[in-house]
Amino acid sequence: AHTAELWALSAAEREGLAALWVERRRRSLLPALSHLCAAHDRLCTEREQLEADAQLAVLRRQRVIGMTTTAVSKFAQLTRLLQCEVVMVEEAAEVLEAHVVAALSPVTRHLILIGDHQQLRPATAVHLLARRYALDVSLFE
Repeated sequence: AHTAELWALSAAEREGLAALWVERRRRSLLPALSHLCAAHDRLCTEREQLEADAQLAVLRRQRVIGMTTTAVSKFAQLTRLLQCEVVMVEEAAEVLEAHVVAALSPVTRHLILIGDHQQLRPATAVHLLARRYALDVSLFE
């Protein structure tokens, strides 16, 4: 009976009615979707924390940990939690001072810089800033 009534409507009316039904259904699903999104975010955060804890546990068992200055910045929280008393920077003449500072923590007691002051200078993306703020000066100069 309702089918016949639907076909009695014009195409524009049927389209409007379909849009109304879709909107009602969408609104009815929003609370569940919101709840699922919040649960997903919570679980992602929990997973990240578990992974970080596992990484920290593995790294704490090591006597020597090597990483690039990019990795030190990327994993800044992890490197702070490691609380390394000795930090060694290889090719230090090519490393920006800020990258070295990022590798330090309040418990760092020794900073060992290895490099050749006559080798390459630190590379910067913006030449003008490097000149203006002396970013292209080696830590050995």
